[in-house]
Amino acid sequence: MVPIMLPAMLASAPTRPGVDRATVAAVAGVAIAVIIGLFLIILPAAMILFYGSKGIRAACEARHPSPSWTDACPPSVLSLSLWSAFGALFCLPGALITTVQLPAFGMFLPVAATRLFYVVFAAISAWCAWGLYRLNRAAWWTLIGVQALVWTSWLVTMLVAGPDAWTRHMSTVARTPESAQIATMLARRMPWILSAMVVPYLAFAIWTGRHFRGRSQPPA
Repeated sequence: MVPIMLPAMLASAPTRPGVDRATVAAVAGVAIAVIIGLFLIILPAAMILFYGSKGIRAACEARHPSPSWTDACPPSVLSLSLWSAFGALFCLPGALITTVQLPAFGMFLPVAATRLFYVVFAAISAWCAWGLYRLNRAAWWTLIGVQALVWTSWLVTMLVAGPDAWTRHMSTVARTPESAQIATMLARRMPWILSAMVVPYLAFAIWTGRHFRGRSQPPA
């Protein structure tokens, strides 16, 4: 949900007089790249290497010999479940206060429909989080399908409406013309930014599919 909220955050951000807009846009682009690399690549890889080592695992098992709630599913599936739960919580503010219209296959949803989307997406994400934790294959398929559908919706909107229409709908929340122009600069890079976030996430989700083979119902 970060790519969905990013345009509104950027459009509503105040700008300081005398600061070059292109410089601000470039800095924002670098910040986005750093966030993607840190939270979607470096940090998960470091945690997998650290907690996947035999020494760390033996130390954890010696300190806590009794089964924990984290042992109910593989660590990779647990991380996917927690991320889905976080996404559900992240949608709640959008369902209450957002004024930014979301893209939907070549058009922009009205504000009321956008808020309804956040409610539905939060409910689906919460169900997926619980289903993944229970190793429910239906939840795994739902997660992949919904994420791919949202990603496709964004890309189709960019192709059909174009970057100019993409940025015009953000003008209602821009505090200044300068902030709106900065958002316009980054909006043209949104397909790449979104893809850089979604593709690794989907690849990781698909990779966890080996834990769901032959499972149609959650374990008792």
